[in-house]
Amino acid sequence: MPFFEDLMPSLRLSRWTPSVLRRHLFGEETESLESLCAMMIASDGEYSALLLAERILNAYEQLDAEGRLAFFWLLHDEYDIDADAVRAAVERYESAPDADNLLAVTRAAEPGRQELLRRINLTPGGTRRLVRMR
Repeated sequence: MPFFEDLMPSLRLSRWTPSVLRRHLFGEETESLESLCAMMIASDGEYSALLLAERILNAYEQLDAEGRLAFFWLLHDEYDIDADAVRAAVERYESAPDADNLLAVTRAAEPGRQELLRRINLTPGGTRRLVRMR
């Protein structure tokens, strides 16, 4: 059972994190930062979101200055609000001002990067690592 034989040494690690397990079992990161962010937004599981958040932070921390700037442009370009969706939600709210339509306006007005960063923040040490991105 090679899987369990490979896992046993990792059980002695004093600082157990998802990234340690992932590196031990699967090697280094193979996904792009862009694809990791897309997977994070599509993720609906708490554990998978934590693993993805750890992978995103690790990948970001390996970037040089140019790569980090490219990451922020990715957040700006791909995870901004959809102005057409906001306009449509506002028009629906104006024609029928109820709680459901107000909620739709609120959701449309939140940029995707806010949700992405909120999820990344949930990982252990996430806040500290996000603050270091500034």
